[in-house]
Amino acid sequence: MSNSKEIIDPLDWEIIEKLREDGRSSNSAIARELNITEGTVRHRVKRLTEKGILKISGAVKPGYVEKELLVVLGVSISESSKLRTAFEKITKLPEVRTTFITSGRYDFMMVVAVRGNRGLINFLTTSIAGVKEIVSTESFIVLKTDNYWI
Repeated sequence: MSNSKEIIDPLDWEIIEKLREDGRSSNSAIARELNITEGTVRHRVKRLTEKGILKISGAVKPGYVEKELLVVLGVSISESSKLRTAFEKITKLPEVRTTFITSGRYDFMMVVAVRGNRGLINFLTTSIAGVKEIVSTESFIVLKTDNYWI
């Protein structure tokens, strides 16, 4: 991904929105819905994916994954100057589904998917214990979600 911000125009956003509704939509189906050519859709999707702006992937509702536990963690780090380092280390962990640098009580939040309580214990004591910049975490187990997919 380039360091300069890529301009995403309104048509790009319309295409992205169609793919968010159904990631399996064909370029021709999206083109028909938006009244544009299939080539335009193909070109824009290719550009957005090659630039690292768009990622199309499969997702599963957490309740359908056997023994999967979805957890939101608030994370505090030792020094503000170490935020970027800690954030980059955390985003590479396989259990981490998404991360957010936040204002407020925590330096950042993350959503993780683990295999039950043992998976959570392992994640806390092994995976993030290796990130020395982290001084504390608070875990929030997700009891139910209707609009979040992993």
